[in-house]
Amino acid sequence: MGKAGKFLKFLAGTAVIGLLGAHFITGYTVEDVLNMKKEERDPTYTPQKDIEEKIHKAVKNREEEVTIVNKEWYQESQVWEQVRKIAHNAVLEEPELFWAEIRTGYNFLGGTKEEQDEKYKDEITFSLSYQDESEVQRKQEEIDKAAQEFLSDLPANLSDWEKAKWVHDKLITWITYEENEEEDNGNLYGALVLRKCVCNGYCMAYEYLMNELEIPCDTIVGYTSELAKEINDSSIYSMMSSHAWNVVTIEENGQKKSFYVDVTWDDRDKKDAQGKDYIVNNWFGVMPEDMEKAERLSDMEGYEGDDAGEFQEDCNYYVRNGYVLQGYQTEAAKNAFQKQIQEGNNVLTLRWTNQEDYEAGFASLIDNGEIHTILQELGVVRETVEYEEKNILDFRNLYMMNIYL
Repeated sequence: MGKAGKFLKFLAGTAVIGLLGAHFITGYTVEDVLNMKKEERDPTYTPQKDIEEKIHKAVKNREEEVTIVNKEWYQESQVWEQVRKIAHNAVLEEPELFWAEIRTGYNFLGGTKEEQDEKYKDEITFSLSYQDESEVQRKQEEIDKAAQEFLSDLPANLSDWEKAKWVHDKLITWITYEENEEEDNGNLYGALVLRKCVCNGYCMAYEYLMNELEIPCDTIVGYTSELAKEINDSSIYSMMSSHAWNVVTIEENGQKKSFYVDVTWDDRDKKDAQGKDYIVNNWFGVMPEDMEKAERLSDMEGYEGDDAGEFQEDCNYYVRNGYVLQGYQTEAAKNAFQKQIQEGNNVLTLRWTNQEDYEAGFASLIDNGEIHTILQELGVVRETVEYEEKNILDFRNLYMMNIYL
């Protein structure tokens, strides 16, 4: 029985007293209700929920296709590219659905976004494929075992922020970024068991492990527009520019705080002379304005996770640790580096608040070689130091510097 049929079971005469979710509707006739739009019957309704429900139902029933019709209530708040992102995210945000894959030819048809929008103005069909059911149980058991191993050495008495940071750091050492044609390259199994994947796998693994620690976490689907501009100025929707990251919500002092985490972008796949992975924290505790500055943007407007709180800057790695410099002073940089070395970091990092101070800091530390003097004073001897160029997009716009020991 459909939702309308279930709803009619609550009818008494021609007066309607219905319950949808936790919301009551009273004083309507049957005809009124049947003529209502869904969002009028249920105040919790959003086009995003409607799309997600359709996708989840299709996946549950292992359907090969699902078609989203451009009904009237989509038109104000959604465009088709957002529909595509929401549909893909309906699978991505459920790491346990690693065995399902959703595809659409939308991005591979050529032409401008306007031409594609015209072609798909009435409906869009998604293809669904699934791994063999006999394999799913085996893989889930392997995932559970890998997750248990991963979390086995989690230190006691960590705060939720510290747990989120610990999982971020360990995933960098656990996974190797690799693009290949294997069926698990972008899912939870590929990330935790095979330990090689693309950004989707990183996100699924991070969300899965955070949920194991009972810390709310969701996956966000978006794009990197700078890369898209390089590929095709007429369209920012190329699959080559698609990206995914996580949003985490913690509670501190009775307040819910949210922040972004992008493990993929922090995984440099580089090791130091001792064979230890370089742990980078440029993308831990990131704020929405930072994502926008670095042109890593979400097409899912208004979606920050099911348990989202207020984005708080004190969740940012640099802010929380005091690694944001106002202007440039040698002693301030030295104190920050000393703290990082004492904590066992093999990447020294700083951030500034504006371009002028960033340029001054870069000139003093790198161009004028001041970093060598600081390292010597801290007992770290290096003939050369490796750093990331200041013209890298995210460093240029966010004024960050990494120095690799």
